Amino acid sequence: MKSFIIPWKNGVTEDFIFKSGNWAHGKWVIPLGTRPCNKNLMNLIGRSDRIKQFFIHYNSFMNLTGKNLAFKHKNRSNPGVVMLLLFLCILSFFLLKAVLTDQIVSPWLPTLVPTRDATSHALEAEAQFAAGNLQKAADAYAAAAELDPNNAEYIWKQGRALAYMTGSQTTDAEKIETLTKAISLLESGLTRFTEDPNVYAVLALVYLWYSDGDLSGADAEANLAIAEDYIRRAVDYGPRNALAYAFYAEILLDQANYERAEQMMG
Repeated sequence: MKSFIIPWKNGVTEDFIFKSGNWAHGKWVIPLGTRPCNKNLMNLIGRSDRIKQFFIHYNSFMNLTGKNLAFKHKNRSNPGVVMLLLFLCILSFFLLKAVLTDQIVSPWLPTLVPTRDATSHALEAEAQFAAGNLQKAADAYAAAAELDPNNAEYIWKQGRALAYMTGSQTTDAEKIETLTKAISLLESGLTRFTEDPNVYAVLALVYLWYSDGDLSGADAEANLAIAEDYIRRAVDYGPRNALAYAFYAEILLDQANYERAEQMMG
């Protein structure tokens, strides 16, 4: 007869040894079919100091016949799931590599907006100036100067566009506002471009037009003197500067000095 016993000690299942067709633990062997109420079993439990609890399996519950008992455990590994996880890992690796090398752009990145450089704004300003759109030309030069503040050309050309705007303005208030803005712009530019003849020449032109009695009132003569001072500096810093000589001739014509004005133009 085969015997089977499963002991627990301190709550942990101990190892079993199968010997000679019998299940045994230590020296105690309990025949199969023994019921918990069996007096022999109860006496055995009472005499044992090692065994704490017993759980008896019956022949109807477990097939323990034969010499080789096989206990099969269900394999919890699913090959399909393993292959799917492996595929996802490989796919994640290639996706990460593509994102790091900018082959794939992350959808969470902000959309890039094309930006214009200073040269682009300057070209637009030239086109607007040639078309007579002086306000748009001045705005485009201002945008170019903001992007490239070290370029004196954007400063004096913006001041020139502002000065020419007064030719189409109908009220003295508009002209004063525009000329004052041009003066502030150009004099601020002189703090950085102290020897640029074009800045001095355009500033002299602005002061010349601002010396009108209707605009300057009692300061007309003072503004004309400032214009003369700036145009001389323009000629000094640019002896061959055509813009400086052209504005100098205009100042001389305003003073009715026609002979010298003709010399300047020659």
